[in-house]
Amino acid sequence: MSNVFHSCPQLQNHLSSLRGDQPQSGQRMLGPDVSRSRSRSTSRSITVEVSSAILDIMKHMSVRIDLMNPADWPEVCSIYEEGIATGLGTFETKAPSWEEWDAARLPHSRLVARDERVLGWAALSPVSKRACYAGVAEVGIYVAAVARGRGIGRALLHALIDSSEANGIWTLQGATIAENTSSLALQESCGFRVIGRRERIAKLAGIWRDTILTERRSKKVGVE
Repeated sequence: MSNVFHSCPQLQNHLSSLRGDQPQSGQRMLGPDVSRSRSRSTSRSITVEVSSAILDIMKHMSVRIDLMNPADWPEVCSIYEEGIATGLGTFETKAPSWEEWDAARLPHSRLVARDERVLGWAALSPVSKRACYAGVAEVGIYVAAVARGRGIGRALLHALIDSSEANGIWTLQGATIAENTSSLALQESCGFRVIGRRERIAKLAGIWRDTILTERRSKKVGVE
């Protein structure tokens, strides 16, 4: 799981209501041509109301979880670069272009958390082109440096789980750099389980790193 996120509150609403706004299967979100994209004013969203019973630091915080707009890409890319800089979120050393990013993600479940600006984003990547694995996807979540520790990551992960299930995903998986303990703790709290460890799987900054493999099996999709 490529991610930089931290603990937070539960969502009070579900993204399943957004199913109608998601691109149809097989369609791709439009590129950065803003004139062709859906405007933010017409994009449906849900509001996360955070009570003081969760964490004092999040008292009175209100964050919207929206479908990602192509116009969000500059902020999304900047947050991705901040995650890369931590040395824990990904083995990537530079952010991709919009075209590269777009081609590597599923067209649905592309989410952003925002107030006046984008605070974090989440998306899913396919794990295989084989039809039998169509309902399996890898999670990626990144949170802006200025917003970490405010519950944005958890809000995004809960929303991503809801959206993935609304789009027929039955298993979410991650491969997290072993030292990213906050990410692993958050995944566990959201129903992910550790299924293995890959030792010295790749180098980052010249150092061999292990990854922890995690997954979450839906209790709503693929249960027949």
